[in-house]
Amino acid sequence: MLPATQSTPGAFKMLAKKHKTSLIVAVCILVIGAALGRFLWPAIGAGIGQVIKQAKFNDIGGGVPAYTPNPSQSDEYNEYLSWLVNDVAKSREAWGDETVDRMVAILDARYTQEQVENIAQRPGATMRDQESYMYFEFTMAVIGERLRQNEPIEPEARRKLVLSITDALADPYARIRNSAISSLCYSRLVKDPAIRAKVVAMFNDPVGYIAQGARNGLDYFDEIERLRAEGKWHEPWIKD
Repeated sequence: MLPATQSTPGAFKMLAKKHKTSLIVAVCILVIGAALGRFLWPAIGAGIGQVIKQAKFNDIGGGVPAYTPNPSQSDEYNEYLSWLVNDVAKSREAWGDETVDRMVAILDARYTQEQVENIAQRPGATMRDQESYMYFEFTMAVIGERLRQNEPIEPEARRKLVLSITDALADPYARIRNSAISSLCYSRLVKDPAIRAKVVAMFNDPVGYIAQGARNGLDYFDEIERLRAEGKWHEPWIKD
């Protein structure tokens, strides 16, 4: 309680004087904290980002988490995905013909518009009904990541993979063509002028979003490569 003879304004002055040092310290802490927050947190964030990147670099497969069999999928699908993700994607050994032939068989089988629209997307469709295109998309993703990182693949096996992906550009189903364009750009295969020319040819695709996707894919690839050349984009797991 304030003394009866002391006015409230006077009390505030006394308290302010008494705690002047504490206030100054508090203000300094806030200022320093703000400065640290401005300059230190980005550094911390960048450090965390580098740790994550290094983890991806050390973990072949782009940091892909292990696949756990799903009871909603067929036994055949679970077996294939376990092999594809847990064994193939994370293998530090060069992919050879035996490994690649199994994946190419999936890519070449592809899937149809009828399978998607009349089976996978029909009312009451189950996860198993979607397996035809899930096989394809997961396989394409694992291959694209391996190629992007330039991880070891035997020359003939690599040739088979590239041929299978580029052949998919001519598939009658637009969704397949779109996947092939995305894979060729993401995997950096379009560094090869002959492959880039195949993607450029897709600018004339009769389906508008495919033609635009080809343009966008190459534009994005070119921009990333420019930033990489300037030292502004770094993916340490990519081995040029």
